[in-house]
Amino acid sequence: MSFILLLKSIAEKEKECIQFNSDEKELLKNAASRIHIEKDAFLIEKGTMEEHVYLVEQGIFQYGLLRGEHITTFGFIQSGECINTSKHLYHASPSPYYVRAYQESYAYVINIQKLRGLCQKSEAINSIWTIILNNQRRHTFQDYFIYRLPVEQRCEKLLENKKLIQQVLDKDLASYIGITPQAYSNIKKRILLPSDK
Repeated sequence: MSFILLLKSIAEKEKECIQFNSDEKELLKNAASRIHIEKDAFLIEKGTMEEHVYLVEQGIFQYGLLRGEHITTFGFIQSGECINTSKHLYHASPSPYYVRAYQESYAYVINIQKLRGLCQKSEAINSIWTIILNNQRRHTFQDYFIYRLPVEQRCEKLLENKKLIQQVLDKDLASYIGITPQAYSNIKKRILLPSDK
């Protein structure tokens, strides 16, 4: 999928109709590069100065802190979502965590300063990036909020995301909601299997 079609599909999911004129299409086409990331490859490492924003076209990324060879999972980023580890969109800052491709993935990458210039030049481009960043903030809040729920409710919330639970291993989902794989497995069975009573 082209970068422009990906942006439009994100807008459509939010019931927004954003049209780009020929100049805006050309600006977008020249600004973003499509990259391929192998499974388990790190896209971003903790502490590196991150000067780019990534828009996931296909695949899943896992973010969190590295403990030996394993990541303590803070969350997952899926197609149509943004990866931006900077504290402020338009200013590079050291990444507070690692971002790794959970499966073979594709993303569009754009330099933060270049994106800032595009948003200043075009109302349509600024509008779509406002939608993307609002989605990212909502996603980050949900990742934070899930930890504040009782364990059973964390599992219920997680199991609502059918796409994620079909593609991510139970041990990594358990890490994401902060419980052991065994506890996750037991609660998952209890929620998904109908009661005999």
